[in-house]
Amino acid sequence: MMAFTLASHIILVPLGVALPLITLIMHGYGLRRDDATALLLARRWSAVMAVQFARGAGAHTTLRWLAFVTLVAVVLVVPAVALLYWLDTHGELEGLSDADLRDDAVDEV
Repeated sequence: MMAFTLASHIILVPLGVALPLITLIMHGYGLRRDDATALLLARRWSAVMAVQFARGAGAHTTLRWLAFVTLVAVVLVVPAVALLYWLDTHGELEGLSDADLRDDAVDEV
């Protein structure tokens, strides 16, 4: 999920920075030259900018949610891993072999 978020930001952020400038230039060109095609193109690009703005606002919420989930995972997982490591290094955990796991699987069936 983080890779998708990063990849989409690499593509969409430069577009979001450049698109308003390109739209402004195209709109000015259309007004100066009285070009209906340029004005139509600027209008369509402004609709794309509105969608991109809405997507960016949603992405901020998504990134906050991912940060929260990561924090919760770290708070829960790191102590569990530390406890398991301590139990393993102090001989509290009994090692399991493949045969033990196979015997348990046969007993359950």
